[in-house]
Amino acid sequence: MRAEITVSSPVKRSVRVLQLQGLFDVPLDARLASSWRVHLPIEVRPWNVGLLVGPSGVGKSPIARELWPDALVGAQSRRDQALVGDFPKGMSIKDVVELLSAVGLPSPPAWRRPYATGRRFVPGWPGQAAARRGDMPLRHD
Repeated sequence: MRAEITVSSPVKRSVRVLQLQGLFDVPLDARLASSWRVHLPIEVRPWNVGLLVGPSGVGKSPIARELWPDALVGAQSRRDQALVGDFPKGMSIKDVVELLSAVGLPSPPAWRRPYATGRRFVPGWPGQAAARRGDMPLRHD
């Protein structure tokens, strides 16, 4: 199977998105788009379970959503705000940047996008990561 996939999302201008723009000279686009050209040799032999692997933030979840929209289990998406917007309000942008880099998401342009399924396995993970760092108390609901 070969596919060309493009997804786009609006950039919601928030205080933190504007701070990212200032810190990293990231352009303030109205929309962000990502495109992938994929070749998945699924016709080669019968299969029941598939696995898309790769580093964090490369597009595994959007590709899976596009190719198998009814088969993706446990997928959630927070499309109402940028990834940087879900950290505790009192956390400085420098601390947010440090934490995102520490968990393997070192791309300031990507932080402006609404975050998607792959980074959303644990609801509220930005707040939980901040709590573990000591920036806020850890809460269990």
